[in-house]
Amino acid sequence: SYSHKLEPGETTKVTFTINTSRYHGRITKTVRVATNDPQHPQTLITMKAVVKHYVEFKPAMANFGRVIEGKSKKLEIHVKSNIEKRLKLSLSKEQKQGSFKKNLKRLSSSEYLLTLTLDAPSKAGALNEQIKLTTNFEKQKDLELRAMAWVVNRVSAQPSQLMVNKNLATGFHGYIRINNMGEKPVKVLEAKADAPDIKVTLHTVKEGKF
Repeated sequence: SYSHKLEPGETTKVTFTINTSRYHGRITKTVRVATNDPQHPQTLITMKAVVKHYVEFKPAMANFGRVIEGKSKKLEIHVKSNIEKRLKLSLSKEQKQGSFKKNLKRLSSSEYLLTLTLDAPSKAGALNEQIKLTTNFEKQKDLELRAMAWVVNRVSAQPSQLMVNKNLATGFHGYIRINNMGEKPVKVLEAKADAPDIKVTLHTVKEGKF
């Protein structure tokens, strides 16, 4: 709490401090100053700031998005210092392993280019990796960049399974989409079930690429 008596004509200063360690980007904070003046019982002060780290990634995350199996994809991340001191950046030793290939190149005294490559993934599913780097700044010695990708089969069925209620006496109708995520046309030659009481019919929803 803060308490100070002001005589007529006097001025006082109030110091506000924001702990910016938990913030990044644009922030807005409001401070309320209360008095016993019946005409002005309180004054609201709005503080705005743009919080920057000593070193930042642009973009902040390496999101490869959807990647088709067997197809390589590359992303470039700029790592830049926001202070005048010369930046020295290096990949941690354990970063030689992982799903993504990493290449670090100096662009200037304050900026590096981190190139990440996902080489022809052969297994569908989610890929996540925390890429660790080390700087020469004591106040931000360690950096972590999240890299993620979703590898999909060139030809896939969605959903991959259907749940059927055994008590349905009137039958069951279900739909499965066969998606072609590749760059070349794919012809569906046949679709059949392993049970005689299941009827399968093919319908073209959209020609070419899904």
